[in-house]
Amino acid sequence: MKIAEALDIAWWKIKSFYKWFTPSRFWATWRLLFTFGVLVLIFHVYILQAIGGFLINTDKMPDKVDAIFVLGGNTFDRSNHAAELYFKGLSKNIVTLGANEAIIIKTIFPDTADRLVRHSDCFISRDQLILEGVSEDHIKALDVGTSTREEANAILNYCKQNGYEKIVIVSDKFHTRRMSYSFKDFDVHEIEVLLSGCSHSFYDENFWWKSEEGMIMVNNEYMKLLYYYINY
Repeated sequence: MKIAEALDIAWWKIKSFYKWFTPSRFWATWRLLFTFGVLVLIFHVYILQAIGGFLINTDKMPDKVDAIFVLGGNTFDRSNHAAELYFKGLSKNIVTLGANEAIIIKTIFPDTADRLVRHSDCFISRDQLILEGVSEDHIKALDVGTSTREEANAILNYCKQNGYEKIVIVSDKFHTRRMSYSFKDFDVHEIEVLLSGCSHSFYDENFWWKSEEGMIMVNNEYMKLLYYYINY
């Protein structure tokens, strides 16, 4: 097609649009947009809560499971939540994961100054569980996994090796929707997976947009959900 012909077609479409877009339609469109804006303003809290609520996909906890698995990341909140499940009698087996390293402050002796130490998430979670009163004999730290998918594969292999048939996975509440995609194949191996979400210390899940951490978390989870949908 020649350039002149293409320009003629484009000009014809523009004129057709303006013929359709009469003054009455113009004001009707603006009234519709104004009404929509007012509704968003009035109900924005419920809309934002629904956006965050979609990311939460947790299960009702049973009386017993074979093991509790704690994913890496946000080791403080996730470990504390796992400890709560442990003391409720859900399981005496806790497995911590995560090969990503974090910098922590650690004191070796009472009379020495604090120093920075690098540890994998799985060991930080283990230490936090011990601080909460969980017996060290009931904790297994797996120094594997830099992503949810890698951790899911490690958990699957660990369950096969130990004959686990029902397990609980602990992570942040806003992480549970994406977790359900990562662990959906466990049914094929006759392993029941239950998801348990912990609240975050830095934001309230019901009002996530009021803190920078909450906004970052929700934005990242939706981007990662899109990635999982496209690739898996």
